[in-house]
Amino acid sequence: MNIEIICHLDSLLKQRGWDFKTAHKETGIREATISEWARNVNKTFSREQISVIMNTFNLTDLSQLITVKVEK
Repeated sequence: MNIEIICHLDSLLKQRGWDFKTAHKETGIREATISEWARNVNKTFSREQISVIMNTFNLTDLSQLITVKVEK
């Protein structure tokens, strides 16, 4: 079984016309972390960062930010 975690931050940033620096200023999350999330190369998701991003982008469901793809 192969599990892939997909972060949709890149598309959220594009919808707002934000770059990594703007997202950093709006969220307080390090620019490098924003970049890693947007490029789907991050290794961890902290609850605090998820909460901040969801609040910043007015998301009401975690699947708007992160989805899990399972291939058997």
